[in-house]
Amino acid sequence: MKTYILLALVLLLIGCVEIQKYELSNQAVLLTKSLPGSNLIAIDALVHDGLADESTPGIRNFIQTLLVKGTTKHNATELALILDQIGSFGAATGEDHLELQFKVPKENFEAALELLSEFLTEAIFPEEEIEKERVRILEAIKTQEDNPTEALSNRLLEQLYPGHPYGRDALGTKDSVQKITREDLLQYYKTHYTAPRLIISIVGSINASVKEQVETKLGGLPINEPVISPLPTPKPKLGKGTHLEKDITDNWIGIGYPAPKVTDSDRLSVAMLNSVLGGSMGARLFTNLRDKQGLAYSVGSTYAPLESQGHLILYIGTHPHNQEKALKGLLLEAKKLREEPPDDEEFAQALNKTLGNFMLNHETVLDQAAYLARYEALGLGYEYDEKLPEELKKVTPKDVQLAAQKYLKKGTAVIVGPR
Repeated sequence: MKTYILLALVLLLIGCVEIQKYELSNQAVLLTKSLPGSNLIAIDALVHDGLADESTPGIRNFIQTLLVKGTTKHNATELALILDQIGSFGAATGEDHLELQFKVPKENFEAALELLSEFLTEAIFPEEEIEKERVRILEAIKTQEDNPTEALSNRLLEQLYPGHPYGRDALGTKDSVQKITREDLLQYYKTHYTAPRLIISIVGSINASVKEQVETKLGGLPINEPVISPLPTPKPKLGKGTHLEKDITDNWIGIGYPAPKVTDSDRLSVAMLNSVLGGSMGARLFTNLRDKQGLAYSVGSTYAPLESQGHLILYIGTHPHNQEKALKGLLLEAKKLREEPPDDEEFAQALNKTLGNFMLNHETVLDQAAYLARYEALGLGYEYDEKLPEELKKVTPKDVQLAAQKYLKKGTAVIVGPR
């Protein structure tokens, strides 16, 4: 009951504030949400540029790390000082987009817009900074290879998406990162970071002139769109099992299944399936494999509904002598959900957990700005963020069983263990 009361309050706050959508003169999209009681403003700038768009694996991540390393107006040291003074800044490359985020006091809003404009239109990619970042990225790739959970995830994605961009890591490979030149970076930046691919979401203590402010600062973005090749249809290697040997003492086991993309009609049924199966400490995998059988150091499931495909992964970390039992345990829990829907009590608990996570994920102005931009970019529309809780409540236990029967049939497995 507490969850529903809190959710109602959150939805009241979300729903009672009107969100405005504008198209700027250069075709960029602007979303605004005014929160007069806040002293903060969040900016989420999302460039709709994903793994599928990369000319060279890892080039988007390389660019993202270098945006703060020099523009026509400021060098790396100056940019670091300015960012430290005006508020917080973050940047990340996802499977389907690049995201730049600011959270600043309202009096620093113009300064944040100015920096966003610099990052999107005036980055210069200094040669010495490129080489520094190249070393850091290669170190990150090596660290990832040595991490058993990262190695597990990456190999599962390779098997779920062979020959498909989603099967690649955003960092790129050692070979691809070594080959990227300053000319490559500049060419990609100029052709891909363009206005028609940009969605800017601004939430907080904004005023009536916000559209004009954004237009002034970002109206200079180019309007050309890059030519992108059509995506191949993923052909997952279902039924395949791979064993990776590492210098570790534990076993990490994962089973991956193809799942709905973000705009598919049964996406929320699979989201609730994930919540029932392994989305929390009260879910089946944790309760049955860790609490009751003592098989797991870590156990759970994750669902990633991406733009052109999705995947669901069940995972467990266990002692090597429990490997066979743990793998069978994951498969058994998937089988049980195919054969029988969750009971009302279990389903209600999973729904409460999912709705609770929705609230936690909207606590800050930056969270709210990010979700508006992401849903707009992925084709669901910014309005979907407000509708999501009520849509989740329409899912039934039977829907979860039907989703399990459709998607938890044949997967692809990876075991990472000691040599």
